[in-house]
Amino acid sequence: MSLLITCFEDFSTIKENTSRLVASQLSEKYQVLPVSFTRCDENIIEHDHIIQLGVAQSRDAITIERYAHNLAHSPIQADNDLLRPENEKILKEGPLALESTFDYEFFEGLSGDWKWSLSAGSYVCNALYYKSLYRLTKSKIVFIHLPYHLNQKSPELALEAYRDFVQSICNKIKSF
Repeated sequence: MSLLITCFEDFSTIKENTSRLVASQLSEKYQVLPVSFTRCDENIIEHDHIIQLGVAQSRDAITIERYAHNLAHSPIQADNDLLRPENEKILKEGPLALESTFDYEFFEGLSGDWKWSLSAGSYVCNALYYKSLYRLTKSKIVFIHLPYHLNQKSPELALEAYRDFVQSICNKIKSF
């Protein structure tokens, strides 16, 4: 059984990317990806399970993304390649949306402050998720957005809670 955690490099005003900090504290293999609409998925290969982590400044709880949409839209905030797509399809031949390949029921009963989200947004996180679901058809893939730890009352405790939550998912995967 192979498991990969992905996370992102720093970007824009995110100078300590929560996803990278959490991934580095896990006892799992992880890969830091570029914040780039075009390059985000370049070096990802098939694994049995892939957990993709990203940071969401505006969210107050961990969100498990059920769907990725075929939309790249970020006219204000450029990626690290200075791209600012406006209402563009990620893949011209792709469907409107793709659903996580993890079974929905897998996440039921997980402890922690988390909720479902029906959209991974329209920034690079969504692009990564969509491209991965489209291309890596043999992998079970899920995307998890973590709130920005520096926006929390206690950043250290927030990071610890996020790490424990993601590690519990990894442990559950390994127990099968």
